[in-house]
Amino acid sequence: MLYDLAQELPPAGSLLESIFLLVALRKREAEVRQTEALVVAIAGAPTGQVDLIQKTLREYKNSVLPFLEAEKTKQDVDMKTLLKHWVDKVAFVVKPLWRAEDSKRMNSQLRRNAERTRQYEETRRAQKHRRI
Repeated sequence: MLYDLAQELPPAGSLLESIFLLVALRKREAEVRQTEALVVAIAGAPTGQVDLIQKTLREYKNSVLPFLEAEKTKQDVDMKTLLKHWVDKVAFVVKPLWRAEDSKRMNSQLRRNAERTRQYEETRRAQKHRRI
């Protein structure tokens, strides 16, 4: 509201100038999104030239808001770097849910663990009775 009612620019380098710049960028981004929605709704549906429309919208968006594409690329690179760093620290252990030589059907881990527990309990009971 202060941005819309201001009659002159704030002093250069002030916090208010930074806020005004952010508001101006957000308004421009909103206009781009609105235009994008209108173009897709009006021209995209009946013609079927979806690829051309998307390419045109992408070019328009990059011309009005060039930092969006750079930010997206930067975020992708950052996420890949973080994921690689995390993967290097943590060892991934992959266990198959089933083995083809065991049976033709796929056995779940829960079923196998239940079977192991049952066998362990039977062995334990048998050893307990032998001691007596």
